[in-house]
Amino acid sequence: MSGAAESQAVAGTGGGERCAHGEPAAGRCLVTAVGAAGDEVRMEARVLVPGGMSGPAWATHPVGPVTDSDGRVTDPDGPATVEGRPLRIAPVSFWGGVDATGRIADVHHPHHGTLVTGRILVLEASKGSSSGSSVLAELIVTGRAPAAFVLAEPDAIIAAGCLAAAELTDAASVPPVVQVEAGRLDAVGAAARVGIRQGLLSPRGGEFR
Repeated sequence: MSGAAESQAVAGTGGGERCAHGEPAAGRCLVTAVGAAGDEVRMEARVLVPGGMSGPAWATHPVGPVTDSDGRVTDPDGPATVEGRPLRIAPVSFWGGVDATGRIADVHHPHHGTLVTGRILVLEASKGSSSGSSVLAELIVTGRAPAAFVLAEPDAIIAAGCLAAAELTDAASVPPVVQVEAGRLDAVGAAARVGIRQGLLSPRGGEFR
């Protein structure tokens, strides 16, 4: 199966997007990128693999405003399903490019030696052999994978690795894979913190920001 065809099989075609076991995928989500000064960029993203955002995990992360005991809105978007520090990198192959400890092992990669474990990995897409999906699945099962992937285009290798890991471990531990517009990728990568939430943009002061 070609990369493009495999990407279509992962995302689903016709009848709505599908994820593992043929269940409907979440479709869209909200990505928030918060800068060091507290400035925030909010954008909608396409969900390629729900990962920890699927099944019972959603129940603990409700959509919509969160209020305090007095009814005041404390978070208009709801709590993040996944939140962490982003790591903006060039495309990398998980087959030979990332070792079993979650560290970038490709000596020619600009981020050689950097640990991807627990980071929101921000990149256009992966590269290299489709065998990289098995390496990623192993990283997920052993708890050494990124916390989430923010991509500029669908990626069959990353999606396949996440879906394979979902068959071997708790779905809540599988990193979500989402796609944003290519022009937004650097803004996500430059943020101090990135959050991924279920649902779509909610208005603040009558405007979307």
